[in-house]
Amino acid sequence: MTAAAMVLAAVHLPPSIGVPVAAAALLGILWQGLRLARPDVPPSRRRVRRTAAAVMAMLVGLLTAGGCFIDPARQPTAYVLAWAVTLLMLLVLVGLAVLDGLVSSWIIRLERDGEAMKRGLAALAALEAAAAPDDAAEPAEPAEPAEPAEPADVGADPPAKPAEDPP
Repeated sequence: MTAAAMVLAAVHLPPSIGVPVAAAALLGILWQGLRLARPDVPPSRRRVRRTAAAVMAMLVGLLTAGGCFIDPARQPTAYVLAWAVTLLMLLVLVGLAVLDGLVSSWIIRLERDGEAMKRGLAALAALEAAAAPDDAAEPAEPAEPAEPAEPADVGADPPAKPAEDPP
């Protein structure tokens, strides 16, 4: 083999194979996007995953173009550019996957803390309910009436305002 015959990453698929695979991938991405529209999906998770779906859709287009339509012998610059942008988009997608993991762990921690709070409140209510019959069994001592406060001067005239000098 000569050096001219060896072209790095010159894998070409016929468009009759690449385009249907790309269409199926886009349908899968669209289906995932529709599933994320459900009301039970937290908004923070929805935003990250929809952004990742948009990046994946762009990746499908770039992979199809680089693998099926751009000939490296005729358009070397476009070929290199398509694959360089594809690698950059893959890096962005990996970053979004890490962000999705962080958001998911944050959501799980909040749910776990909320469940712990609910269990704690339920235990407190159970303790109060268990203590209530013991208190009711003993006769309660009548509370001593508080000493009445000094009665206010009811009906007394309000304090007079000082007279102002006319100008």
